[in-house]
Amino acid sequence: MTPVNEELSFMYSISLTAKRFTQFLCVSLLLTKSHWVSGNIQRTCSSDSCSSVDMATRTEPKGRKPKMIVFDLDYTLWPFWVDTHVDPPFQKRKSGDVVDRNGRPVKPYREVPDVLKKLKSEGYLIAVASRTSCTKEANSLIALFNWDQYFCQKEIYPGCKLTHFNKFSAQQGIAFKDMLFFDDEYRNIQDLSKVGVTCYYIDESIGVTEAVIKEGLQQYSDGILKES
Repeated sequence: MTPVNEELSFMYSISLTAKRFTQFLCVSLLLTKSHWVSGNIQRTCSSDSCSSVDMATRTEPKGRKPKMIVFDLDYTLWPFWVDTHVDPPFQKRKSGDVVDRNGRPVKPYREVPDVLKKLKSEGYLIAVASRTSCTKEANSLIALFNWDQYFCQKEIYPGCKLTHFNKFSAQQGIAFKDMLFFDDEYRNIQDLSKVGVTCYYIDESIGVTEAVIKEGLQQYSDGILKES
């Protein structure tokens, strides 16, 4: 990357970071008065509580479970924007490490591989909904991380995520109320909670963890019970 491109990339990152901070403040204000807010939106646990949960021994929440669990990609499954912070093409070295064009390591959040494996083994349908414009690059990383084995459907393209979820519903035959969604952007959570999707707000400093999944499943179960 040339010095000019590096400077432009840095400036773009600063702009996007400011935008994400504004989104974070919006969610924080909504969550200040109550643990629960309309649309079944809940914020993630703290770093300390997240690190104390063992996925292999976790207790399943009582009550109903979602039929499909959907994940965003950027700052949800991996700690970067695929269109900004890494330089494709990507490749996997003999060591198993995934690197970008400049040889920099490209890694997901630490607990994500085990989380996906566990959810798949428990029989959940798992899908991806991302609005990145780098569809090819995102799919490349998913393949290099060996995650295609976990996802029944991937909808990766720009635009409102209602489009993504309409395709999930049509292809899988699953109603919105039977879906649980993890995302780090309030605009997506706002859109989808309005149509009945249970949404869990991800803290980008943590990403998806074992404890986050437990809380999300409990949130879904509690929301179903409140409606019945």
